[in-house]
Amino acid sequence: MSTLVRERLVAGKGQAGEAVGPIVRTPGVGELKRILDAAALRHADLSREIADNEATVAEVRAQLRVAQLFVIRLVMADRIRRLVEKGQSALASLARARAEREAGRVEVYFSIDTATTVSYAALTRAFEDLAGYGRIWDAGAVTADGEVGRVPVAFSVGASDIVACREDVLLAPGGGGYALQIFPGFVLLREAADAVVLEHGEIELDVTRARFVEEETLPGDARVVGEAWPTEEPDPNAKEPKTPLPVVEYGELSLKVPDGQLAAYVVSNYTKARLFVEAYERYKRAVAAIVDPDVEPGEIPPRADAAPVEPPLDIRPRAWLAMDWLAIFLLVILLSLPFVLRRPPPPPVASPVAAQPATVKSAEAKGDAAARPQPKPKRSARKAAAPRAKPGEPCGWIRQPNGVLKLVPCPPAAPTPP
Repeated sequence: MSTLVRERLVAGKGQAGEAVGPIVRTPGVGELKRILDAAALRHADLSREIADNEATVAEVRAQLRVAQLFVIRLVMADRIRRLVEKGQSALASLARARAEREAGRVEVYFSIDTATTVSYAALTRAFEDLAGYGRIWDAGAVTADGEVGRVPVAFSVGASDIVACREDVLLAPGGGGYALQIFPGFVLLREAADAVVLEHGEIELDVTRARFVEEETLPGDARVVGEAWPTEEPDPNAKEPKTPLPVVEYGELSLKVPDGQLAAYVVSNYTKARLFVEAYERYKRAVAAIVDPDVEPGEIPPRADAAPVEPPLDIRPRAWLAMDWLAIFLLVILLSLPFVLRRPPPPPVASPVAAQPATVKSAEAKGDAAARPQPKPKRSARKAAAPRAKPGEPCGWIRQPNGVLKLVPCPPAAPTPP
């Protein structure tokens, strides 16, 4: 089987930036390995750039949404302008990186005959049956607890991220970050920045029966072959007794290469896994028996899962700013109302008309007081001063006839003539 490779190059430059022709044609799988390895490395770099630009655009959208809120936009004019410039730059870089990543896919045409095409279609149907209803686990993946165990994965039929072809691609991801991509002409082992190309003749696909005690949700297409009791000790305080667990028959699917095992999966339905292995062995024999391949290249359809165009930024026109100022004015009034209503009322002023009855009443009260007999004045607690001695009379301490001494104040001295 011959393989015709078309490496689509953007702007007339190769993977390392050197000037090359618009299309590079290289026969054989050996050169395809080099091309796909460079394409995988470039795809990883562009994916990181796209992720950074998407995060920047999301951040700008959130900040711009807040800056353009009612009233806030009055003081955010410069901020909005800077955010728009930053967002437009990130959108331009995002669109360029996405276009460059999509254009960096390697176009591959597989020149196979009609019988091999029919066999590949049968292999695709068997793969869809295997992936459609049931569950699939990666048997050798590292779980979240750091232990080697089974991790659920999802098989699908779609398109490759770095290879473009007319045929459907069988995608079998693994729990460790890798993914197997099965093409009509080869099998691609994809990791973050690596791409390993394997020919179908190098791969040995095998399936065996395996019994598991299913402790999780029972798949709908699993075959139950028995029951088993839990191995841990029963809890005496449990409200409900332990129930037996189902023993199911699964299929262990292994992919091997001459160097060792490539991948291992556990499939919930052994019969579907066996039919897929049989379809793959028939396809390998059909590929080895190709005599007159179809050498006319066909058009490669675009990928259906291509990234959509990023919508523009939500830039609102700065109109009706008077409504913002009106809202601020009303807000100030509402906030000042509690202080206005809390002020104490001024003291009442007495009017002349209201004061006249009080004056008349006061005069009547005075007449009544004069008619009533006046009370006797209270005797003062302070004693009256002793009479002074007249001039010529003795003064000072004088003994009374009863023998008691009495102080008689002396009269003031007469002023001396000048």
